[in-house]
Amino acid sequence: MKVFINPTAKETAVSVTRRLVKALQDTKEEYFHLAISGGSTPSQLFHLWANEYADMIAWEKLQLYWVDERCVGPESPESNYGEAKKLFLDRVPLLTTQIHRIMGENHPIEEAVRYSSMVSVMLPMESGIPIFDMIILGVGNDGHTGSIFPGQDSLFHYPAGYSHSINPYSGQQRITMTGETMIRAKTLIFHVVGSGKKEITPLVLSNAMTDPTLPASYISHQARNCEFYIDKLAGELVPEL
Repeated sequence: MKVFINPTAKETAVSVTRRLVKALQDTKEEYFHLAISGGSTPSQLFHLWANEYADMIAWEKLQLYWVDERCVGPESPESNYGEAKKLFLDRVPLLTTQIHRIMGENHPIEEAVRYSSMVSVMLPMESGIPIFDMIILGVGNDGHTGSIFPGQDSLFHYPAGYSHSINPYSGQQRITMTGETMIRAKTLIFHVVGSGKKEITPLVLSNAMTDPTLPASYISHQARNCEFYIDKLAGELVPEL
């Protein structure tokens, strides 16, 4: 595991973006399979991608997927796809054939099966699990990541790329990438910023917290190649800082 500390949220987003730019430059494959998350933190990335870094990203190589999605239509303000569309998809040269959204308006169990099947055709597979080139995750205040929440241990080793999930606090149905898919990514990035994350960040990073009580900790410590990009506010209580 590698941890990169940046002074501000903007500089943290820049670091993640530069990591993506370099990975796209270095790949020898025709396509680079990237999965992104929703929420307020990725919006900083999306702004950079649509503006300052629009000419530096090799869009023609990108195949874009989502880590998770709420079970709402794309026009809903709660849609991860809808937010990404508004912030950068409509402003960059990605073809519709390069954008693979989770259809939150569909029946969640059926959509998880459909999306898993689609991804299995698009990506290299290993023991039934898709291997992404890069996955960008966030961390919730409770330690959840994607839509894998504390107590949902069955989603760690679910034998497919995606599964139906339920937010235990709101009861909202979701579709999420499974833990095994996150763990096996060629590069797994956690993008964590803001003072609201200062309590959870040291717990996630701690080697003592590698059990399923905190999904982000368990997944990051099991991952093949994991990198944390955090700002000073999120890392305020990390002992090493």
